[in-house]
Amino acid sequence: MIKYQLTVDTIPLDMMDEFAIFNTLIFFDSSVPSELKEISICHTNTGLQKEVCVGDKIYFGTSEATILDVGEHANKNLKELGHLVVLFQQDEQKHQVDLSGQILCSAISFPEITPGIEISIYGE
Repeated sequence: MIKYQLTVDTIPLDMMDEFAIFNTLIFFDSSVPSELKEISICHTNTGLQKEVCVGDKIYFGTSEATILDVGEHANKNLKELGHLVVLFQQDEQKHQVDLSGQILCSAISFPEITPGIEISIYGE
């Protein structure tokens, strides 16, 4: 089942290197204020169909990662704001998010994000 699907509209080119350094991606629905558009990957989405859970799969185009942890506020942020912070596991000992709005994913090569790419979360 597709729980959430988004299509990237715009990317902050000057932020992508920062995202890669910190193994993090920050997404907001395209309706956010302009000051957030400068620091976020903006997207259109299908709306949250079902809460994101540990064990779900997230696809960045064809790259797949497993969701290892879901912060306490991540689903609420996703539902209300289209806001998603994806943190990629850098250390196999890390199994929890740092902040309550984050989703922690298994380590993969940092995905290339371009306008038009689809990102989907699948689960039961």
